[in-house]
Amino acid sequence: MTSPLRALLVDDEPPALERLQELLRLCGDVEVLAMVCSVQEAVGVLQQHPIDLVFLDERMPGGDGHTLLGQIPQGVEVIFTTAHSDYAVDAFAAGVHDYLSSGCRQRAWA
Repeated sequence: MTSPLRALLVDDEPPALERLQELLRLCGDVEVLAMVCSVQEAVGVLQQHPIDLVFLDERMPGGDGHTLLGQIPQGVEVIFTTAHSDYAVDAFAAGVHDYLSSGCRQRAWA
């Protein structure tokens, strides 16, 4: 049996953190080590704990998700979880593993 992935959840909206934690609990392969509401708190967790995976919001007071990218240790995977789909191209260019957005617009097909 393999060890679960150790995850850090970063979002300034507590309901979003709680929902993501709930979904990851159902997955069973991920252990949420910490849930924080700011880039500054995330940096502290990353300095103190070995993390495998960061679920990261884009827009937060006091700093955005891209600000944190440069402070995440090599080998830690990042998945953006945000309502702002307009940052996806920049996120992939920065090397994130995935980008989940609830801000998708419906397209009317002719």
